[in-house]
Amino acid sequence: MASHEELRHFLYDTTQAGYGNPNTRSEKASDGANIITYEDGEWRMVDSFYGGHPYAGQEVVYHLSKAVWAMQYRGWVHDTEMKPSEVYGFLKKALVAAPAEHPYRGPRELQDGSLVYRNEWNGEIDGFAGQEVILDCDQEIYRALYFGGVVDQ
Repeated sequence: MASHEELRHFLYDTTQAGYGNPNTRSEKASDGANIITYEDGEWRMVDSFYGGHPYAGQEVVYHLSKAVWAMQYRGWVHDTEMKPSEVYGFLKKALVAAPAEHPYRGPRELQDGSLVYRNEWNGEIDGFAGQEVILDCDQEIYRALYFGGVVDQ
């Protein structure tokens, strides 16, 4: 496999070109999954997710056509007066603001008006787990759990 630094760099690039990017479009698979694919040279990422409210999915990164990294995730919007599309709109802003050194989901924290995104994780690129929440006026309105790391080493 390529180095962890190369993987980290590619993952960061996928955060900029993936679900959070307003220009990114997904394709619909025959089983109902939404599929986002990003490629750069020897690297390819496939993000497949189901549903919307709640949702679940998986990202798999391939290097030279071999799966080398994967992350699974599941999230949902709690009872709130906000539309799920508004909550997910803010989530998209957080996802493209992911830190380059830990590009798994979003940054540790991001605020926009009354909305606050918080992300807590443990571990590094080879194995990690975390959760993200969105608060509106200090009330939790969204939560997601995720975990992943390198595979087939």
